[in-house]
Amino acid sequence: SARFELMNEANYFTWKYRMEMQLIRKDLWGIVNGSEPRPPTGARAQAAWDKRQRLAAAEIVLHVSDGQLPHTRKTTDPAEMWRILKNVHEDAGWANRMTLMRRFVMLRKGSDVSMQEHLNKFNEYFQALVDVQVDVPDMLKVTVLLASLPEDYENLVTAIESHIDANTTTDATTGERQVSLDFE
Repeated sequence: SARFELMNEANYFTWKYRMEMQLIRKDLWGIVNGSEPRPPTGARAQAAWDKRQRLAAAEIVLHVSDGQLPHTRKTTDPAEMWRILKNVHEDAGWANRMTLMRRFVMLRKGSDVSMQEHLNKFNEYFQALVDVQVDVPDMLKVTVLLASLPEDYENLVTAIESHIDANTTTDATTGERQVSLDFE
């Protein structure tokens, strides 16, 4: 069985992706996403589907932290569990979107964190914003990434900012400023 971090209040978007892959691997995703309805007839086929439905519910429950159990205890139907968790964590309302945006712009690379881990966290936070339909302009994305780096990266940040400044042009037809981020 694949091992990954239990879903908690802070990692829903990463967990959702991994959990979907886990359910696909176990051939249970169709039951959760509703694309495989319960057979209308055939006792044997219905019993097999019911068993897979219970397995899907078990997979979900066994991959959430104790703090998330109240959400999954509301039903034994894995499709409904999935919908409840989505509604709780993927709400596109202002409060959730602001929380995700705040987490994104306040990200800082710790001295004990590798650059790859930091970039992974940055991309995770960015993807969470995309998932709730928050448009993050490229300029803001680059600015947040550069601002998240510690002082010992200042030379790199300055070099990138200089490169961007030197490679900014104005579109003759629209008057919009365009940046080439090609670092060849």
